[in-house]
Amino acid sequence: MVNWAQESILVTGGTGSFGKKFVEIGEDQQIVLLTPLSEAAFRGDTKGAGESFFHAIKSMTADGYYTSYAGLVQELGYKGNTALASFPGCTHQH
Repeated sequence: MVNWAQESILVTGGTGSFGKKFVEIGEDQQIVLLTPLSEAAFRGDTKGAGESFFHAIKSMTADGYYTSYAGLVQELGYKGNTALASFPGCTHQH
C-alpha cells in the first residue's frame, strides 16, 4: 500500500515496509504495487485514495499522450482536417 497522505511517499507492501520512496524501489516492486491499482482502475473500483489517484494519473497520461504529436500523428496516423476527394465505402465482406 502507498501512503498517499505523506508528502514524501513511503511504500508499504503486504510483507512489510520497503522503507523507501517509490522511485527508490526496484522495477519489480513498483509493478507489484501498481498492478492492483491498475486493475482496480480498469474495473472502475476507485473507492480508495490510491485507486482514485492512479485512475486520474493514468487518464491524464493517456489524454496527454494521445493529444501530442507522438500519440496523435505518429502512432494513430491522424492526418488532420483534410478534404477527401471521395468517400470510399466499406471494403470488407459482410
